[in-house]
Amino acid sequence: MDIYDSVSLDKPWNLARFAHEYSASSTSTLHRKPARDTILQLARNSRDMSGRRPNTTRRTQDDDKVIILELKSPIHVDRFTQPNDSRVKVAAEIAADALFDPVRGIISCLGCSGDQEIFKKLHLALARGTAKGAHLFIAIDDRTGHVIGTISAYAPGTSIMGHDEQQGEGFADFLKELPPNLRFFWEVTAPNILAGLDSLIDKKLGTTGGKLPAWAVNSFAVKPDWRLKKVGKTLLKAVEDEVRRDEPDPTKRMPILCEASNKTNIKIAKALGFDELITVKPEFPQVLLPEFTILRKNVSG
Repeated sequence: MDIYDSVSLDKPWNLARFAHEYSASSTSTLHRKPARDTILQLARNSRDMSGRRPNTTRRTQDDDKVIILELKSPIHVDRFTQPNDSRVKVAAEIAADALFDPVRGIISCLGCSGDQEIFKKLHLALARGTAKGAHLFIAIDDRTGHVIGTISAYAPGTSIMGHDEQQGEGFADFLKELPPNLRFFWEVTAPNILAGLDSLIDKKLGTTGGKLPAWAVNSFAVKPDWRLKKVGKTLLKAVEDEVRRDEPDPTKRMPILCEASNKTNIKIAKALGFDELITVKPEFPQVLLPEFTILRKNVSG
């Protein structure tokens, strides 16, 4: 499908794009120029709800060389600390939709037996726990108020569901609702796997318990129709600002770590300023896991 096949004409930047395509493809020399000029004039006169004309640029995706428009719509990122906020649930759904991958067998999918509905319940518990005991950031479209992306951040010394306060926001209830085999996975198998992964990391980096002195981010996701529009960069900047507030002295500031288990996500992380640290190849008799890469980003400024 051509990128212009489903253009909506209710936005000024889409009007301009349609006018450009109409001029290039129309076979009518009699009607082409007046129609194009009319549409372009509408685009010039139109403004979004913020009162600013959208700033559009063209950008090339390396993989397929398709030219797309990067639309810089007005958005903002807030930290959410109330687990019961309805927007926390929406953010959890965005993360679950983006991260669900039963084929590759990441731990969280294995613990849901490939069931997407269970996976969504897990991510709701994770998001609520993060809001309560860590740092949950959510990106909002200023024009509609809709949630469009999310990222979870954990300060050095904290972790996902690392204490009772986080688990009390839904994870304990999530476990109770699981069938016995999946409950056994989360209570017995998963901790053993994580301990094994920590051991592999320790051997490579000389750490203890797989813990590096760093911030960690996960559940990093953006709605499909908002990708390639700097939403991810804006979310990560919110985390970086939090890191700076936590430690004003750049010489003492901890880096940010993330994990990626496929080439696409590694490429995205690098585009956001991360560098590869190590690649871990898990080998456990009880479960088959994909290799993953730990990436690190230093926070300057």
